Amino acid sequence: MAEGVRQAGADPITLPLADGGEGTLWALHRTLGGSWLSVATVNPWARPITASMLHWPKTATVVVELAEAAGWTTAYGRQRAALTASTFGVGIMLKAALDSGAARIVVGLGGSLTTDGGSGLLTALGARFLDRQGHALPPGGGALAELVRVDWSHLDPRLGTVELVALADVDNPLTGPDGASRTFARQKGASADEIELLEVALSHYREVVRQRTEVDGPGSGAAGGTGAALRLLGASLLPGSQAVLDMIGFKDRLAESQALFTGEGRFDRQSLRGKAPAVALELARAAAVPSCLIVGKRAQELDLDGVASLVLDLAPPDLPVGQVRRQIRSLLAERARDAVGQLLPASA
Repeated sequence: MAEGVRQAGADPITLPLADGGEGTLWALHRTLGGSWLSVATVNPWARPITASMLHWPKTATVVVELAEAAGWTTAYGRQRAALTASTFGVGIMLKAALDSGAARIVVGLGGSLTTDGGSGLLTALGARFLDRQGHALPPGGGALAELVRVDWSHLDPRLGTVELVALADVDNPLTGPDGASRTFARQKGASADEIELLEVALSHYREVVRQRTEVDGPGSGAAGGTGAALRLLGASLLPGSQAVLDMIGFKDRLAESQALFTGEGRFDRQSLRGKAPAVALELARAAAVPSCLIVGKRAQELDLDGVASLVLDLAPPDLPVGQVRRQIRSLLAERARDAVGQLLPASA
């Protein structure tokens, strides 16, 4: 898009956006710098992997991206076991952040392959999820249906001395029609029956932990319910897109600009529930800055009037997907170049 803006004779300011999911570390590092920390951890099925965290030593802040240990890129082959996928590896990363001396830990929630309510994360930090016989539950969201109580007595005490901030990429609650299971579990490999099993399990989990704190609020369903786990740890749960935009100084850069260009692979109703492009467009509208949204696909039932000043499809509908992928850079540049002429005629 930046190349297309240049071709149209305008000067682009490039600013990576993120919403707490995949790419949050990259966007923050690209914009704000920092040093990388490497962590030996495990994927959702306990296979060893290496993950990265971002460290800002001056402020003793560590940024953990859940997708690094529980996201799509961590799966080996096509493994999809929705009932047993665990966030345990994310908990290992949080322990490493504590070991680094962090005073503030920011956790990006999004892009997960898990629907365990963050129980794996809590287990790695010392909590014990017990059944009726007092035995520890096996990993995964499916097992939460057998939960009788949570033993918090061995929870890492350092958690009480740090500031925890969770960036939720969506505002979905833990349970219900818009909850973690019924909204997202299918794309993580769950069958229709497994989706309902997970819904029952997460609902039961919510009731058991309610004695500690109420967890079923907006954002609790992020990353398969890991938002709820962070609430249990006393974290501040923030809309991820808005928080990242604030961290990178988006409003200041917007004030310097004549137009905003952004895009998304598929723009649908979920995009309007806190995804970074939609939040950026909303801020542009509030600042009376013209905007262009370029989309790979758009939900047919979604009316995009008012979402952006100009909405453009990346490619004609009859262009084969393979060809679109091969030409994506030139297609983006072409659409952005044309958009400059429509939004800022004087620059064309």
